[in-house]
Amino acid sequence: MKAKNAALVLLGIALLVFAFSAQEEETPSKAQPEGAMKLHPANFTLASLKGGEEALKEVRALHRGSSALELEDALVAEYITQDGRLVKVWVGIARNESTAREMLAQMRAKLGTSGMFTPEGSLSVGNVRVFKARGMGEWHYYYAHKNRVVWISGMLSDEELSTLVESF
Repeated sequence: MKAKNAALVLLGIALLVFAFSAQEEETPSKAQPEGAMKLHPANFTLASLKGGEEALKEVRALHRGSSALELEDALVAEYITQDGRLVKVWVGIARNESTAREMLAQMRAKLGTSGMFTPEGSLSVGNVRVFKARGMGEWHYYYAHKNRVVWISGMLSDEELSTLVESF
C-alpha cells in the first residue's frame, strides 16, 4: 500500500512539474530572443509554427533572398482569430537590439519604394512603436522590440494587435 501511495505522489509531482513547465513558452529556435515570447496568445488559435532554418529560409525568400538580413534565427507562425481570420507573424531574431533597430530602419526606408506596400504611419502599443502599411488587401504591422524584428499581417482589431505585440 505504501508503494502505491508513493507512486501516486510521484505521479502527482510529475504532473505538477509538467503543468508549470508547459505554461512557459519556448520558441523552436536556436538563437534565443531577448525576453519571453508567448506562442499561444489569448484569443488566437495557433495554426502552424516554423522555427530555425525553415523559418529563416521563408523570411529570406520574402526579402528576395537577401543575404543582408543579419538574422540569427527566425520564427513564422500562423494564427486563426476567434472569428476565423488568418493572421501571420514573422519574427526575425537579430544579434542584438541595435541590429534589430537598424534592420527596422532599412525596412522603413525600402517599404514605400517596393510598390507592394503603402506606409500608413505608426501607433504606440504599450511602449512599442508599431508601423503600419497597407498592401495585398490587408494591413501589415511591423516593429523592432528588443532583439526582434516583427511583421504581422492580417485584418486585426486594436485589441488583437495589442495582444500580438505584447506576445512578440
